[in-house]
Amino acid sequence: MGENNNRLQIDGGSAGSWLVMLGEEIYIPGVGGRPTWRFYLKDYGLPGGGGIVEIQHIGQAAPEDDFIIALDSQPPSGQSERRRETQVILSAASPDQYTLDIEFRDFSLFRYKVDNQDPLEDYYSDGDTLRLNVARAVILWVSNAGGPYMKVRGSEISLGRRGEVAVHQIRWIANDESGAYDLSLVPLY
Repeated sequence: MGENNNRLQIDGGSAGSWLVMLGEEIYIPGVGGRPTWRFYLKDYGLPGGGGIVEIQHIGQAAPEDDFIIALDSQPPSGQSERRRETQVILSAASPDQYTLDIEFRDFSLFRYKVDNQDPLEDYYSDGDTLRLNVARAVILWVSNAGGPYMKVRGSEISLGRRGEVAVHQIRWIANDESGAYDLSLVPLY
């Protein structure tokens, strides 16, 4: 594995190589070109380089038509209950700097990457606080999504349930309908 323009490169030897972004899943073909392995990039930019990849063997269970139906009706573990839609936190006439205030209400391993700075991580426990000043975007990785209680300009943000591992990005997104910009919580995992 190697890093290439904010993507993780997976070298599959004779099967080929792939570039994968955080939160992206790819299917690696096996004999006959049918998908045999599912790779999901859970984490990226670890100290020393690299990332954490979830690998699932799909197997030889059914003909291709049944395989496609199985993928639609049986999402990979954890995804069926996971919130996958983008959530608007607040709207503004133009994107500007914001402050993310975090109070931890439970133990969490918490990593964050503000704008183009290096990622930082630490263990936080009940009562710990953190304040992040963000110019454009922040990526948040958390081992216990119910641990941090977060606010931006008075708006509360939930990363998920207690015990759930989650990765989110908070960034400005242009809203074509209103002409404003929405500060949005974008789930990556």
